[in-house]
Amino acid sequence: MKSNFLSLIVISLIAIPGVLCAGNAHDERAAANLFHSQHYEEALAIWKQMANANSNAGLYFNIGLAESNLHHPEEAIYAYEQALRLRPLNATYSKAIEEERKKMDNPVIPLNSFFLERWYLGWITWLRPGLWAMLGLLTLLIALIAYLMSIHALPGRRRFPPVAFRWVSLVGMIFLCTAFLSIQHLCRHDEGIILHTCELKQASSGDSPILRMLSPGEKVRIKDRIGEWYYVALLNLDYGWVKNDCFKIISVSGSR
Repeated sequence: MKSNFLSLIVISLIAIPGVLCAGNAHDERAAANLFHSQHYEEALAIWKQMANANSNAGLYFNIGLAESNLHHPEEAIYAYEQALRLRPLNATYSKAIEEERKKMDNPVIPLNSFFLERWYLGWITWLRPGLWAMLGLLTLLIALIAYLMSIHALPGRRRFPPVAFRWVSLVGMIFLCTAFLSIQHLCRHDEGIILHTCELKQASSGDSPILRMLSPGEKVRIKDRIGEWYYVALLNLDYGWVKNDCFKIISVSGSR
């Protein structure tokens, strides 16, 4: 009886992920067919429902395509930025944002990011945080087992030089640090997209002089907050204050 129960659990653990993947594949095909049939709103509804349960760069990119075809450039840019958060070095996502920004009224001219920053983001997002953590723990475990074998605490004839333990342990720690930096990057809430025409103020007051008008789709980086006012930086490094109802913070599924 116990054997049958354990077998049932094992079969369930194997079958449930397969059923879920099959369901997601079915939804993805249905959304793709709707999109190619120019039923953008129906496809968008399916993709958004899927995105609420799974942070996937390709899924966010599809949402952006649907929003773009519905003539919602600010929502398209928001979705493309979500995809870019997961895959910062993807040229297709960056190009899509550039094309949407061309539709904006009086957009700021963004400054190019430093190449080392792009390499850093590419490294920490190469794998998901959980995989980086697993690699780190596995590497440290290998180093520990090799050390215990070398002092005959575990059976084994092969001896490893002490420098090997240090290097393998260092690699494991680097993987664990990368996992921490990766989750910090994915869960950051310091960037947003302007949703409607908004005033960039010189100070955190409604009576403050207007520095410029921000168009829907403009990206801001949050630097500080006082009540309902946020101190933000634009892509050209201009600074000013906007109200909290002007923008939506960029976040991916699971980081809210």
